[in-house]
Amino acid sequence: MAKTRTSRSPLLPAILPGSWKGESVGAASVNFGQELQPGPPRQSIEFTYAIMPVRLTGPGSSFAWPGILAIFVPNPLKPDRPDAGTLSSNGALPALHLTLDVTRVQFSDMLPFLDAERLKEFHFTVEDRRDDGHWPLRSWGMGTRAPEAPQDSPPNG
Repeated sequence: MAKTRTSRSPLLPAILPGSWKGESVGAASVNFGQELQPGPPRQSIEFTYAIMPVRLTGPGSSFAWPGILAIFVPNPLKPDRPDAGTLSSNGALPALHLTLDVTRVQFSDMLPFLDAERLKEFHFTVEDRRDDGHWPLRSWGMGTRAPEAPQDSPPNG
């Protein structure tokens, strides 16, 4: 008799409010563009953002969610948001999407570090889930370390 295969979905931890940590697991792609918006009046809108693969760990958990970090610079057509960003899940995949809203100056400051792949670890504070299914961020932070100095090699003798 043939065995019947049953599908099992993995039991994933709940997404809880509190202090989360993240870690970059790959290089960021930085994207720039411009789009002409119909009017009246017609308006040219720039867009700038970075996308990075990450691993996200919630408060009190050892489970690391795979995810995507998106860092967006505001533009005139984007409504002002009172949050530092959002955390979301589509429910069908065991992955999370973290969006950080930054200023143009912050993004410009980040660019050299993104290019050098020196933004590795970050933290963010998640608030209670909203009615739209997203978790707003109260805060976030990233740090970088100076690159390690090259080791002098011993002279050949």
